[in-house]
Amino acid sequence: MSAVTYNDGQVIVLSRQQQQQQQNPDSPPRRIAWLCHAVDARHLAALDPSVAHLTNEALEEYFEPRGGFANPAVMSCVEVQSRTGAKTLLYPILLPVTSQWMKRRIESRRRQECQVLIQKGVELARYLDCGVVALGQYTSIATRNGRSIDSYGMGVTTGNRYAVALAIQGINRALHERVLTTQNQTLVIVGAAGNIGRACAEILTPQYRQTILLGSRKSASRQRLQEIAAALPRVEVAVETDAIARGDVVLVSTNSVTTPLNASHFKAEAIVCDVSVPANLDLRVATLRPDLEILTGGIVRLPFGEELHIKGFPLPTGYTFGCKHSLICFRT
Repeated sequence: MSAVTYNDGQVIVLSRQQQQQQQNPDSPPRRIAWLCHAVDARHLAALDPSVAHLTNEALEEYFEPRGGFANPAVMSCVEVQSRTGAKTLLYPILLPVTSQWMKRRIESRRRQECQVLIQKGVELARYLDCGVVALGQYTSIATRNGRSIDSYGMGVTTGNRYAVALAIQGINRALHERVLTTQNQTLVIVGAAGNIGRACAEILTPQYRQTILLGSRKSASRQRLQEIAAALPRVEVAVETDAIARGDVVLVSTNSVTTPLNASHFKAEAIVCDVSVPANLDLRVATLRPDLEILTGGIVRLPFGEELHIKGFPLPTGYTFGCKHSLICFRT
């Protein structure tokens, strides 16, 4: 390993392979960074086997006070290629905190703690000569879609639009395979007050017989839902999860760090697309409800199946989240 000091004594550590890839004269000049964080404490335990014996609760408690003092880590340096032939050096940069750590601070109006850590990740991307940085997972929410950070002239994206496109594509394909038309279906959008849920509502609602926008009981959430509903046809607003059982098609996009939806929530033979990270569907749903068609939204295969080498991340080899893939494969 080799270490490089930068900005106020913070340290970047690159493996020999990462350093060689970065300095290779034949490497593509275009470089992008993707800021991510651990999905849950188990992900962090995969990076530090010495704490793997602890329970999830104990792990969260262990990492809770340490997150704000940690530095981002470059997980890999991978050359990826789009179908157009364009090549890019991708740097996944991990912030050593969990979804729950981020969510607690966002909800308790302590976004500044998140933003300080995210800014460190942006500075690391700048050191690596990246031209674009993608804000993955909670990093976009914590920075108000990038408006609360200094990008140092780099392009900043959240990838939300591409995540929306992937979800809609998956749902439409499932309907086509079942020879169903949207005009005869009821759509339920769980988490409709969020960026992805709202965009999906605006695009999909006019196509469906009825749409139910489901949000939380918080006054701000209900107000946003009412504003969305007022601009769309055939829309109903709900805050109780029993409304999910009315959906022929259910799109789930929330920032919950738990798995609040179980097998009892869904209508028989419903199409369910979960774009949430962490996933909002209990892992047992697919086994208990084989009649459901469950789609993992927001995840896509890289054109040439490159391995991103992010240890512990819940992605199959050759796949990535849409917020990162949109940079790799569609920008030239």
